[in-house]
Formats: sequence, structure tokens, C-alpha cells
Amino acid sequence: MSKKFNNDIMINTIGVIMQSTFSIRLDEETKKTMDALCESIGVSMSAAFNIFAKAFVREGGFPFDVRGYSPTNSLDSFWAARRVLREKYPEEPSIEEINEEIRKVRKGNIV
Repeated sequence: MSKKFNNDIMINTIGVIMQSTFSIRLDEETKKTMDALCESIGVSMSAAFNIFAKAFVREGGFPFDVRGYSPTNSLDSFWAARRVLREKYPEEPSIEEINEEIRKVRKGNIV
């Protein structure tokens, strides 16, 4: 015997939330990649979607920013970063200078 609550959640008489089936469509490449990633971290795709669904409900929407990809913005960012580097290093930086910048970033001393 079970009782129905809001949002169609079913709880049986011993207090266990009953599971329901949900199917989605993914392109084959995304499915293969996601399956491999899930396997590498030790969760099933079903568990990954459950984690997402619970975070979605908790946050009242996507638990991350959803933005469109814009190659123009990406290229603009690339060229802006390149200009900054050219101003800072008119000549090509040495490997030591590159490593020093990496150390600063890792320590949180972003220049």
C-alpha cells in the first residue's frame, strides 16, 4: 500500500520512497562519453542523473550557469589575453617566466 503526496511522490507504508522510471534521449557520442566519465568516478548514469535532479530541485533550476557558446566571444577573449601578454612581454617569455606566472596563479596572485 502506498500514499500519494504532492508532486506525485509515492511513499509506501514502511516509509520508503518508491522509484519511478524516466527515460531521456541523448546523442550516441554524449552517452558514450558520459558513461565513460561516470564509470571513471564510480557512479552509474542513473545515479548521475539523480544527483542532477536533486540539485535542480534544491536550487529551483539549473545548479550551474547555462550559457550559449559564442565562438566570437571566445576569440575576442583569446585576442584580448594575447594583447595583455604582448604588452607585458614584448619578447617571447622564457620558460622560467612562464613557470613563474603559473606559480603566481596557483598561489592566487593573479597578475
